Amino acid sequence: MAWFQRDARISEFAVEKTMKVFEKHGIRSKKVNAKGYDLELEDGRRVEVKFDTWIKKTGNLSCEWYSNEGSKTPGWVQHSDADIMVYMYDFDNAYVIDMKKLKDYIAQNFESLEKKYAYRKEHSALNVLLPIKAVPEIRLSKFEDMFREFALLDSAI
Repeated sequence: MAWFQRDARISEFAVEKTMKVFEKHGIRSKKVNAKGYDLELEDGRRVEVKFDTWIKKTGNLSCEWYSNEGSKTPGWVQHSDADIMVYMYDFDNAYVIDMKKLKDYIAQNFESLEKKYAYRKEHSALNVLLPIKAVPEIRLSKFEDMFREFALLDSAI
């Protein structure tokens, strides 16, 4: 249970940090308690926030396609209602992804992408590993730049 509490704290931090980055760039957002996304922007777009440090070592987005592969229960990628995913990989930087393009890319390339199982007591989740450098067309560089600029401003203080 301790790992879950730690992950929840990190997730909360990532959501708060994302809100601050958006606010610094004049984008209002609000936290929502919705299944499938964490924030809603003032223009109605929904944002899912993830925090994963493994991408620095692997170069891959780890995208849960099935939360239970045996029963084909959709994982967070398929389930998410978000328009945008902020995928933080350290406390200052993030890849920002167009969620529809991510879902479409994985669906179209599912067979050729590397997979990894996350074993749990009752079932195995199936994660699709997506090399971030191989998919520039799904990235939202304008938003990624916001995180880099925020990190520079924050370190100057």
